[in-house]
Amino acid sequence: MGRLFWKFLFAFWAALIIIAIVVGSSVWLRNSSLNNNQHLDHHAEIFISPAAQVAEHRGIEALRQFLQDLEHAPGPMVYAINDTNHDLLERPIDSALLKRVRKRYEIRGNQATIRSVTTPDKQHFLLFAVLPQRVAPSYVSHPQSEEIAHHTMVPLHSRPGNRIPPRPRAFSAIGPPSLFALALLGLTASLIFSGLLAWYFTKPIRNLRNAFSAVAEGKLETRISDEMSGRKDELAELGSNFDDMVSNIATLISSKQQLLHDVSHELRSPLARMQAAIGIAQQQPEKSVETMLRLEQEIQRISNLIGELLLLSQVETTENSQQKQSLDLAEFMEELVDDACYEANEKNIIIDFDLCPQITILAYEELLRRAIENIIRNAIKFSPHNGHIQINVSHLERQLVISIKDQGPGVEEQYLNRIFTPFFRCNNKSNDSSGLGLAIASRAIQKHGGAITAHNRKEVGLEVEVTLPL
Repeated sequence: MGRLFWKFLFAFWAALIIIAIVVGSSVWLRNSSLNNNQHLDHHAEIFISPAAQVAEHRGIEALRQFLQDLEHAPGPMVYAINDTNHDLLERPIDSALLKRVRKRYEIRGNQATIRSVTTPDKQHFLLFAVLPQRVAPSYVSHPQSEEIAHHTMVPLHSRPGNRIPPRPRAFSAIGPPSLFALALLGLTASLIFSGLLAWYFTKPIRNLRNAFSAVAEGKLETRISDEMSGRKDELAELGSNFDDMVSNIATLISSKQQLLHDVSHELRSPLARMQAAIGIAQQQPEKSVETMLRLEQEIQRISNLIGELLLLSQVETTENSQQKQSLDLAEFMEELVDDACYEANEKNIIIDFDLCPQITILAYEELLRRAIENIIRNAIKFSPHNGHIQINVSHLERQLVISIKDQGPGVEEQYLNRIFTPFFRCNNKSNDSSGLGLAIASRAIQKHGGAITAHNRKEVGLEVEVTLPL
């Protein structure tokens, strides 16, 4: 699995964890608030119910005494408000709080914290409890259910005659979030998360799109690896592959332009000599036979050059009209060596050939023949008179290795990697070489999935090694 998979998985689980934390916290806060309200209502009812029974059965004086006793006991403060909005014990009461209490009673009637009672002498009182919650050394807040005492603070030990404390600026506890707030929070978080995720993954894609557009306009120097240097995932690899692709395209275009330049140069030389020969023939008719031979020689050179160019193009073509055939390697190599011996005899060169094992390979016969033949002919060309050429064929695991060693001057180390490029010639090459032989051999070997290398021998000469898969 790619690294993008783990990033997607991490983002998915991070989103799930965040959602679980938010939802769990909201549920916990709501349940805690409900449980707290139920507890407070039950706690207040313990004081309101006895006060109501005292007022209804024993009258005002008994109620006054009961409330005075509660003043000295821990717990909520119970108020008894008459029809004129005065407390039975003449304690100060916030008018805003009293207004909210009466409004709540009008809406819901008797409750755990609010109750209307009638004394035996037909006087009406509204009883309600203020449940304290410590928020300061001398003040308490009253977090009753709903909205009654959420915004009122009274002294812990208020007595008649004390001034009414100031109303607080805000309620000290945070209530549970509403469903709308949760939905809004979830929507906001999802938008932010989706935006960041989209930006993280679309930025490199946008860079790639811009890079493709630049390359389409011919800007082959475009590269994007630097813009993705901080990433280590498949998108970064895609950017690196893009750079490699553009580099290869630039190299191919450059090589084709160089090839066109070299072909033009190679054709210009024999054409110039032909033109000169024609001029000589016109000025000196007695040399017409010699001129015709010269023209024939130059025409043959041009024909050979064009033939090699066509062969090089055929080798480099992706699709080949030929099909791979089964070749007896021993018979195939013996034919090549026998043909090479005729050319080597002109320089009295001995070709030593180790009989190869009986192996059958699949190959493009004509391409492989031209490749090995070009390498052998190149060795003959640069070997001195009375020299030796060694051809060895070995079988290593699942590879076939063909080694051709000559006794020529070798190649300078700086040029070893260039001798397989078209039209490349070392300084010691003869002028009649087209510079395409080893290039054709290299392309043909690559067509077979093999490799070709060259290195100077320790003694003298050059060794070319061909590796083919079996």
